[in-house]
Amino acid sequence: MIRIVIAIVVVLATGVFNVACSGSSPAAPGTLRPIYGTVSYSVFGTAKHVTVAYRDASSALVRADATLPFFYQWSTATAGEPMSISAQIDSAGDAGAITVTILKNGAMIQEVHAAGYPNTATASGTF
Repeated sequence: MIRIVIAIVVVLATGVFNVACSGSSPAAPGTLRPIYGTVSYSVFGTAKHVTVAYRDASSALVRADATLPFFYQWSTATAGEPMSISAQIDSAGDAGAITVTILKNGAMIQEVHAAGYPNTATASGTF
């Protein structure tokens, strides 16, 4: 018996999908499964306080006041999805420093530094 398995990777504007079809069983139709990845944002350093703006799991822009360290992560990112985080040192007279990072599936995509009020560090990329 010959088994034919066809695997096609389809890239759509909304993400990446695996389509697997098997000719060995008429009861096993092809399936469509999204391939997800993990995005991790972090802000750390010696600054007293920051204002953070970042793209969340639904690509909405979220703004928050934060003390350090600040972390945000989601595990449903798909190909082409925007990733961005910005942090501004927002305490007058604060000479502290910050580092902003974006990780894609655990690998560093970008790391940006800023020091002293009112400076900002912004990192961005595409999944």
